[in-house]
Amino acid sequence: MSGDLLIIGYGNPQRRDDGCGFRVAGRLHPMFRETAGVRIQSVHQLDPGLTEDLASAREVVFVDATVLDLKRGRMWRRIAPESGFLPLGTHHLRPSFLLGLTFSIWSRCPHAWLVSIEGHNFDFGEELSPKAAESVEKVSREIVSFIKTKTIDKRAEFIKSYAKGKRGGLPWPSVQTS
Repeated sequence: MSGDLLIIGYGNPQRRDDGCGFRVAGRLHPMFRETAGVRIQSVHQLDPGLTEDLASAREVVFVDATVLDLKRGRMWRRIAPESGFLPLGTHHLRPSFLLGLTFSIWSRCPHAWLVSIEGHNFDFGEELSPKAAESVEKVSREIVSFIKTKTIDKRAEFIKSYAKGKRGGLPWPSVQTS
């Protein structure tokens, strides 16, 4: 499955606020399931099996809960690939490490952001705390705006290149006039 933009929400939805990323992805999936170039995934944890999906994306947004105290209850930040020691048998990776692994396997990786949502309750259960639920709503809206901006930018880039006679590798027929 290829796509320009990949959103990965991850965490454990049975540990209350740890499921914030999972919830964001669940809210976004119905909105964008038919949108070309956008993929939404919910996973319990980041593992090496995601490298192929990452290698086929231009950009990725990881969404997860954090125990950190965040000023606005959420935080966006750019992340870069990280390399280093990877223990054998690892089944859960940091997003930056997963990007580094993607690069080492596929010789490419997407531009990436990590959206952290402040969690307040990580006990067993499926209900989010009120503050985390509010942040999930806000992050979902922010990602919708992000997706719209990226898809609008891509269309504008295509139109501009098409107007200059470049077709960007897309299968558009040539038009001959007499």
